[in-house]
Amino acid sequence: MDLQENIKQTIRRLLKESEIPKHLLRRLDFKKIDEIFKEALTDASKKFAKNKDKWNFMDEYKFNKMVVSYMVDTFFSDEEYYNSELFTEMWDDLYNFFSEHYYDQIRDRYYAIEGESAVVCEDCGWFWYLSDGGEDPYVCHKCGNDNTPKKTNVYESIRRILREETTKNYYRAITEFKGDNIIFEPEGYYESFDDDGNPEFHTDDIIARSTTPEISASKTIGGALLGVWSMLNHYGSLTGNNKIYLYSINEKPNKDLSHVRVDDFEYIQEVRYKKPVEGNYIGYFIFDNNFNKNAENFYERFTGEPWDEYTEEQVEMWEDFHRLISTLNKNDLKK
Repeated sequence: MDLQENIKQTIRRLLKESEIPKHLLRRLDFKKIDEIFKEALTDASKKFAKNKDKWNFMDEYKFNKMVVSYMVDTFFSDEEYYNSELFTEMWDDLYNFFSEHYYDQIRDRYYAIEGESAVVCEDCGWFWYLSDGGEDPYVCHKCGNDNTPKKTNVYESIRRILREETTKNYYRAITEFKGDNIIFEPEGYYESFDDDGNPEFHTDDIIARSTTPEISASKTIGGALLGVWSMLNHYGSLTGNNKIYLYSINEKPNKDLSHVRVDDFEYIQEVRYKKPVEGNYIGYFIFDNNFNKNAENFYERFTGEPWDEYTEEQVEMWEDFHRLISTLNKNDLKK
């Protein structure tokens, strides 16, 4: 049984288990599944490529959501079915099903566009890799539109610098001073990633918790501070005067998650250790009210949809904060 036949039979089984009326089941055109997927992938790719400079918080999973939501809504576009209670009951199951079966193709498309190794035509949505573009790699071979980038995206420039950075030091931020030198032990159970840095899911798009204790650190001082701020904010422990202590680690990590663009991982630039490592104290940083206000604005925009609109003041605050966490260094710490 080929994949498409397996998809069709699985969907039929899911629908029958929900006791969908047979006359509605007969209306579903299973031959169009691939066609709908290609249409959904093209639509999402075109929107992402066109708005990439604005959608600074688009990540792999929001891109997946764009594609799969389009698929489910289109596949079940029959008005009688769409307005039935069964559709609401089945939506999550079918969303998860499509997301799983088309995961690799959606993921590859996202990273090709995000990494600028491919082009999506702004006019017709045609997709191709730059390496296949010939003498005019940005000119669409389907409609002839010139898709040459008009300007440099400052956020992509920062990401590129972070990706290309070769550092011998990593940083861990903690809320208590432990002396000038400390041996960090693997005691934390964080989001679970395999050895290649791919997230391991518990259910739907929720990342599972690791069953192996690890030490979490960061490639940057700003990333280490952001990770601690997020934790304190989650537990309601921000006071407006939290003193955070930074330690440098010069051992190579077991896992490098700095490439992951899920939630705030891109900005935390996280790495993991599975064995004890030595940390050397380099200074402290204070989460004052101004820092907290800017961090709150950062996360508010970050956790929203990429196409949400914000005031000029909010955007300016975000850009200032983004520059801060991207450029923080030892000279910004207090002794």
